[in-house]
Amino acid sequence: MSAENDGAEARPASTTDQPSGNVGSETAKSYFDVRLKPQLDWYEARSRTAKRWNVGLVTTQLLTTSSIPVANALVSTSAVSTAFAALAAIATGFLQLGKFHENWVRYRSTVGALQAIKLRYELGLPPFDGDDRHARLIEEAEKAILQEGAQWSAEIAGQAGDKAARTQQPVR
Repeated sequence: MSAENDGAEARPASTTDQPSGNVGSETAKSYFDVRLKPQLDWYEARSRTAKRWNVGLVTTQLLTTSSIPVANALVSTSAVSTAFAALAAIATGFLQLGKFHENWVRYRSTVGALQAIKLRYELGLPPFDGDDRHARLIEEAEKAILQEGAQWSAEIAGQAGDKAARTQQPVR
């Protein structure tokens, strides 16, 4: 990931083009243990959780909505099909509120980016092939983590803006 290719706002050269200081292998190992591995574990766990919720709720939607005509055909009362419709509506609501599919995709993307950075570092591939490889590791991993955080912040800000727009009364 380079500042030229990530589409993000330009950053000072000292943070993207020239790694700061002499970061040694011990610092890089500490970074792996204290920051990178826990972040990978967290994003992987959140991804699995979001996937489970998404699959469970979509399955609930499919089963309940497809059961409505069956219930109508087999049961003389509409209570059963009404219950299925209510369950489908609740599952749909939770899907919308939880944004499980979007979170699953975003977390998996971040895991993939961090794993690629880790692998390129371990193999000594660019940009981790020079004397500043340890500093580059930290910078590139932090860039990926910050990018996901920025996406989350933008999403939260967008939701707050949408809510504010909906609550404002039109001027007459």
